This record gives sequence, structure tokens and C-alpha cells, in this order.
Amino acid sequence: MDPVTESLYLSDTNTRRVYKVKSLSETKDLAKNYEVVAGTGDQCLPFDQSHCGDGERASEASLHSPRGITVDKHGFIYFVDGTMIRKIDGHGMITTLIGSNGLTSTQPLSCDAGMDITQVEVDPFPTLSLFQPGNKCQSFSNWNSSLKHTICTSNHASLVVMRVRIIAGRPIHCQVPGIDHVLVSKVAIHSTLESARAIGISHSGVLYIAETDERKINRIQQVTTNGEISIIAGAPTDCDCKIDPNCDCFSGDGGYAKDAKLKAPSSLAVSPDGTLYIADLGNIVFVLSVRTRPI
Repeated sequence: MDPVTESLYLSDTNTRRVYKVKSLSETKDLAKNYEVVAGTGDQCLPFDQSHCGDGERASEASLHSPRGITVDKHGFIYFVDGTMIRKIDGHGMITTLIGSNGLTSTQPLSCDAGMDITQVEVDPFPTLSLFQPGNKCQSFSNWNSSLKHTICTSNHASLVVMRVRIIAGRPIHCQVPGIDHVLVSKVAIHSTLESARAIGISHSGVLYIAETDERKINRIQQVTTNGEISIIAGAPTDCDCKIDPNCDCFSGDGGYAKDAKLKAPSSLAVSPDGTLYIADLGNIVFVLSVRTRPI
């Protein structure tokens, strides 16, 4: 959703298009309540990125599989498109910010230093976060490698800080000999993440990470501005939520979020007042809110 105009945007992997909802009020004809923002319906084919529309109008571009959409305060639209993160500017022109539409393997990120954005390849499919107005940064999650990265923009909305760094998660090639990563797990960059599926950022700069193995681990962690990570929602289960029909994978309404049971949390959003909203996909897209106290 556009944080200024409150316009709602949707991405559809089936039609390979990005849509804008015309009206959020009740309408008689749903089929006419949208307009195409990006995508002709044609597929952006691997190794053929020159024909995918970069530098042209987004409505005339070919997309791969759009998802994970977000909008900044300038009205610029960012969305995940296969192994790319693409941007639509205020004039409706589309460009690729990160990644390429190839079938190449990903390159390991630097463990403790930033990298130039052109050196980064992302796994399919990264997860894009909400825009963070405080420091004009975005974050995205490369969930296969359990990493988090940030991209920052200037006051003029042009991408000037083309650097990427890890802010949560520790891949195998970054393990430090002699350090027990279980003991230092409160430090986000030394923590182990479990299939990060979604992220959200509050206006105060707190990062929220939804993790799920769809079995026993279904939780939300927060990374504070001083780099500490902790679980704030989702208690582990003793049974398997995916294969055991008798497993209690939904509980906790009225109680503390940390004691609640979730099932495959898939999306996060943070309101200006700091309320965290969780889309709990495994519980039939049941959406609950988490505050500083009981849910």
C-alpha cells in the first residue's frame, strides 16, 4: 500500500502483472476495479533480460513472476520478480535494481562487510519488506540462504547507497571457529534463521522476521536497532503441523504472543503505531495483530 495516497497494489504471479486497485470501498463490478501497472502477461525469459522492458513503460514490460510488492513515500513501487528486484518510478518506467534473470548460482555474500549491489545475486524468491521512512532504507530476505540485506536511498529518491550487508542470519561459510553460535544467538548477525519467509520494518527501525519450516517451527523474531534478535511470537510445537492432523497449531488469542501457536506465517506488516500484523497462512490466512502485550 502507498503510505501517502493509501492506494493498494497487488502482484499476481499467474497473470504476470502488477495491479492497482481503483477503489477500496464496496464496488458493484469487481472486474473493473483495477488497472494494470506493470506487465503485458508475457514472460520475461531466462537470459533474455534485454527484452524484459527495463528502461521502458512498466505496462509494456514482460515479467517473470511478480510478488512481494511495496511502495515508498515517493510513490515508487518495488517488487520481487523471480531472481530480481524491480522498481517502477513516478513516470511509470521500470528498471531492475538487484539480480538478473539468469539461471546462475548465487554468489556468497561478504560475512562482515558490505558488498557492491552489482555483485549480488539473489535466490528465487527473495522477500521484499515495507519501506522504512526513518532512514530511507529497504530490506529484503534471501530466504534460501537465510540472509537479510538493506538498500538505502537519498532524499531525492534516487538509489545512491548501492551497498548490501547482512543484518541477520549466519550462513555456513561465515561460521567463526571457536564461537558457539548458540550462545551468541542474541546477536542477529550470528543467529541461525529457519527459512525466513517474510520481513517487516517498523517506523522506529525494528526488523521483524517470519520463519517457518511448516512443521514445528513457526515464529516471528525481532531485530532491534542495536542488533539483538529475539522471539516475540510463535511457540514451538512438539508435534508436526504439516502431517499430524491432531497437532495444535493455532492457539493463543487473548494471551501473550510469545506463547501463541502459529502455522506457516507468510506475511508481515507494521502500522505507524508499532502494531505488527501477521498473515498466518497455515490457519487459512488468519490475520492476527501483535502488540507489546497480549495478542
